[in-house]
Amino acid sequence: MIDVKRLLNHVQNYKGDLINSKERFLKSKSIMFFCITGFYS
Repeated sequence: MIDVKRLLNHVQNYKGDLINSKERFLKSKSIMFFCITGFYS
């Protein structure tokens, strides 16, 4: 039972990391987009 709890906790942490990296990626993409559009305008 303890191993299952630890595994579930690990999976939740992994999901959180995935969501955080996804948001970071989207933010960096939008920042790049704004830089490029600002440069060309």
